[in-house]
Amino acid sequence: MKNPLNKRIFRELRSNIGRYGSIFIVMLMTISFISSFFIAQNSVKISYEDSHIKGKIEDGYIEFDRELSRDEEKIFEDNHVKAYKNYYLSINYKNGKLIRLYSNRKHVNIPAIHRGRSANKDGEVVLNYNYIKENKLSLGDKLYLPAYVNGKKPAIDGLKIVGSVAFPDYSCLLRRPGDILMDNKDFAVASVNKKTFDDLVKDGYGINYIYSYRLEHSSENRKVQSDKLEDLVDAFVDKGLVPINAQNKYRNSRISYVMDDMGGDVPMMTSLMVIVLLVMAFIFAVLVENTIEDEASVIGSLLSFGYSKASLIWHYIKLPLYVTVFAVLVGNLLAYTHMKNVYLGLYTGTFSLFPVRVELDAYAFLLTSLIPIGLILLINFVSIYRKLRLSPLRFLRRELTKKRQRKAIRLPQVAFLSRFRMRVFLKNKASYLVLCIGLLLGNILLIYGLSLNILIDGYMDDIEKSMPSSYQTILKGPLEKEVEARLKESIVKRDKDIFDKPTYDQQDRYLSDAMSVDKDKVNLFTMYGVKMRDKTFDQDIKVNIYASNLDGAFIKEGLTRASGLSSKEDGEYKNDKVSHDKEASKQKPRLYDVYLSDGLMNRFKINMGDQISMKDENRDVDYRLRVVGHTDLFATSMAIIMDRKDCNKMVGMKEYYYNGVFTDKKLKVEDKELATIINSSDMKKIAGQFMVNFKNLMPMIMSVAFVIYLVVMYVLTKTIVDKYKESISYLRIFGYYDKEIEKVFIRVSTIAVAVFLVILIPLEKYLVRSLVILAFYKFDGYVDPHIPTYVYLSTVICGMMVYLINRWILVRRIKKINMSEVLKDR
Repeated sequence: MKNPLNKRIFRELRSNIGRYGSIFIVMLMTISFISSFFIAQNSVKISYEDSHIKGKIEDGYIEFDRELSRDEEKIFEDNHVKAYKNYYLSINYKNGKLIRLYSNRKHVNIPAIHRGRSANKDGEVVLNYNYIKENKLSLGDKLYLPAYVNGKKPAIDGLKIVGSVAFPDYSCLLRRPGDILMDNKDFAVASVNKKTFDDLVKDGYGINYIYSYRLEHSSENRKVQSDKLEDLVDAFVDKGLVPINAQNKYRNSRISYVMDDMGGDVPMMTSLMVIVLLVMAFIFAVLVENTIEDEASVIGSLLSFGYSKASLIWHYIKLPLYVTVFAVLVGNLLAYTHMKNVYLGLYTGTFSLFPVRVELDAYAFLLTSLIPIGLILLINFVSIYRKLRLSPLRFLRRELTKKRQRKAIRLPQVAFLSRFRMRVFLKNKASYLVLCIGLLLGNILLIYGLSLNILIDGYMDDIEKSMPSSYQTILKGPLEKEVEARLKESIVKRDKDIFDKPTYDQQDRYLSDAMSVDKDKVNLFTMYGVKMRDKTFDQDIKVNIYASNLDGAFIKEGLTRASGLSSKEDGEYKNDKVSHDKEASKQKPRLYDVYLSDGLMNRFKINMGDQISMKDENRDVDYRLRVVGHTDLFATSMAIIMDRKDCNKMVGMKEYYYNGVFTDKKLKVEDKELATIINSSDMKKIAGQFMVNFKNLMPMIMSVAFVIYLVVMYVLTKTIVDKYKESISYLRIFGYYDKEIEKVFIRVSTIAVAVFLVILIPLEKYLVRSLVILAFYKFDGYVDPHIPTYVYLSTVICGMMVYLINRWILVRRIKKINMSEVLKDR
């Protein structure tokens, strides 16, 4: 025979559709929101990895200033790599736009077509799809080229766009590999057939000679890749050929940036889902407990008739379980059909990726299914089991507390209605506790959504203030003019040290003369990237070393040395603190004095005098550094400042080596010697891009926060009102008006919400700071999690506004209570 209790489940659902419907909406939004993130992230990751296979991605490239002869090309074969000519033309287009034009590729870095077809015919071109989208171009449009090349009118004045594509070696559109700013709007990568390419060369466009190579035996080991590139460069240098530029795929940020960015938000998204679902599980528990209290006499009768406690536990857990399962199914359905497009849009709009095919992600489905169902089952089982431990007689008598309260809690001598409100609050402690937790969660999401723009603006202001100079010119190595000037004086004065071991003043003078700038406004520096282990997140964080003359014009004033630190003695230090890395301590490499940026010190909680270990992945060694001070330069960056000659010795460079210049004016450097130029306006553009990437997420976060507010307030306060239907009916019989009744049962919730919103602010500050740190832990910088006080106050105002909506609903609910229906069994 079918269990007759099953009929009560759907009757309960119909009679309380507002409660369960509200909870269902929150769970639906949360599951679809999180599931779509995992689906998009996994699909993009698979597409990105496939692009390396299908597109035959290069393992590295070497650029020269001319075409290699057949004998010179044989150097690649001798080093067991297969090289391919990957020449390109740089076309300076209108309004500062740059087009990098390749001949159609067939063996390496093969593009994938999004729309249209390949440029097989003369006069046709394919462009990366980001550029086409950003500039509102269409297939069939003509890409007009400059009217004059080297003062002459070219034969080809335009190319017909026949396809939008993605190039595997340009998944991140950077003009130069060292750039930090993606340029989807003003930088295009294009491809034409061989004849069109040759005709453009005849028109006067200069060729850039790049040779892309692939290893005979493929390896994903970074050290193997780095060693192979170093062997190739050394082999060419031995033959008298000095490459203009050379990078392997792991050092080429055009390729590796997407790889490094994958998975950064997974912990935050998972934590968000667990927190929201915990709150919903506790709300379910409160609802079920109240239902058990209302039906105590019925439960006592059922237990007396032979129903087992296990069958009753299963009965009361069914409805929360059904709602959760339905939310899981519908949420995942929405994620796969619609919501995934929000996240896919973020990825495909930012990066230049091969066509992304949505992949069924078993991990995402299990995560967004098992966690919600598991939490609901666990918390409700524990709650119901505790309630049903009493004997049938206790249920029949409605004595539902395990320990009888012989004496009521003494309350202060205040007005009757105030004492009554206190009793209502104390009788519903569990409901108000869950309400408090729900408000906390809603406030955290609201604060995070409101403050993200403020945090990014503050971050950009800090970057601009903490830049040592107006321009940081990053080079591919020492400038030819400076090297020639130094070599010439060394020969004239017959002093080899002028070339091999010049003083800082000498190098500053040579460069300032060569570049026509003031000697006192030049600081040469070596920029070198290392990794530091973040043990909190088990993640390697990129740290840049800026090594310069510590007495230089742009550096000296920004350094603060700690007092009381011992000096060097025989290459070691006295009173050293314990190293962060035990293996580094055992090997005891040479110790170097360094200054850390405030951002690096704050993020890793490093103190003056500490020893830290840095990993050099290119050389597979660890560097041991002692923190002797801090700097307000690069305050938002993961940066180390140290003496340039010490750094060059540490990383195996010549003493005179440098690859950067601090100046207050823009240097005119030939493109073959330039890696990138950094200034404050570029950094502001980065913030703009960052905000564009998140603008679609912020409304979703804000909407989830408001829905949680409304649902938690409505469900719990409505539960309290329903619990006191009988008392409300008695008060009406005794002559109380609805407005007076509202003062008892509604005002207690009003006071509770107002108090909770205020007293939660300190905890919200701590939790939001932690959330910001978690959200930006993959970010190679330090975002100060300081949020203005008015943001926290705005949550109090928003909370009360949402509560007023909820209050209006509850007042209408009280007015609809039918006294005769409530009291008919009394």
